[in-house]
Order: sequence, then structure tokens, then C-alpha cells
Amino acid sequence: MRLSRRGLLRGGALVLGVQPAGVQKPLRLRVLDTAAHAAAPPPALAGSDLDDLVAFAEVLAVGRALDPGERDALAGTIEEHAARDPQYRELCRSTIGLLQRLGGRRFSNLEAAARAQLIERHRLHSPDAGPDDDTGPLAAAKRTVRMRARRALIADYYRSPAGWATVGYDVFPGRCGDLLRYTRPES
Repeated sequence: MRLSRRGLLRGGALVLGVQPAGVQKPLRLRVLDTAAHAAAPPPALAGSDLDDLVAFAEVLAVGRALDPGERDALAGTIEEHAARDPQYRELCRSTIGLLQRLGGRRFSNLEAAARAQLIERHRLHSPDAGPDDDTGPLAAAKRTVRMRARRALIADYYRSPAGWATVGYDVFPGRCGDLLRYTRPES
């Protein structure tokens, strides 16, 4: 093996962690770097999109406006679900698009009564479609919201601390409750 001054300097620079100009990494390392860069986390839902989903979910799940703590808990659950599941994130975006088309503006900007009327008129609260809902340009989108998004958003509500409180649990799972309850026999 022949050692040149250029090879010695290049090797010394690489040992120090410096990539000399004009020297490229081997192809397999460049491919791995490109794949790692391409696998960057997808963008989260925008705040206004999250507001629309929460407004839709609160009408579906409880039929009333949630208090700020419940809204924050539901928004956190939806956001976490969307961050880990790209199909759910795409379902959320298509649901938001349909709600905006049906309402003529952002769903969260509608009054509570107008939201409920829109959901009732287009039967988005039920998996059953009316006879006139099977046609038109939005039929497939409405069917997707009825069959998939409705169920997913209601499930997100009941996965959140707000949903757990609705069914009678004082403390969300994973958080410490009343220690005395666990350290003495039940009466």
C-alpha cells in the first residue's frame, strides 16, 4: 500500500471528524443519510385544523361545548394520534376539508347551533346515510367521515382525560389517585 501526503492529510482530517472539501462519503453512507433525512417527522396539524376537529368531536361525543380543560385534553389526544398515525392524519385533513366545504367557512367559527344543524342535515353523526346522500360530488367524503372519522374522533374523546371523567373516573390512567384508597381495605 502506497501512502501519499494527500492520503495522509485526508486520513488525519477524517480522524478529527472534518470532512475535507471535495471528498464524498461512500455511496452507502450517502444513501443512509438521505433516507434518514427523508424520514423526518411529518408536520403536525395546524392549530386551526385542530380547533375544527375538536369542535366536530365535541358535538359528536357529548353534544355540548367542552370546558377549556376538556378541550385541551381532547386536542392533545387528537394531536398525539395524528402525530403517530399518517393515515389518521390524512383522515383528519379530509374531514376538515369536508366540514369547511359544507359550512362555507372553518367549522370552529360556526355557532354551536349551526354546527349541530350542519351535522344533522348531512347525517355526519350516524353511519347511516339518507337516500339523497348516496349521490353528489361529496358522497364519498361524507361516507368516509361517517364511517371512519366519526368513530375515531369519538374514540379519541373517550381516550382523553375528559372522556375518562365522563364515565366516572376521577383520575386518568397512569396518574396517581388517592393513596389511602389503595392502602386500606374497601368497606
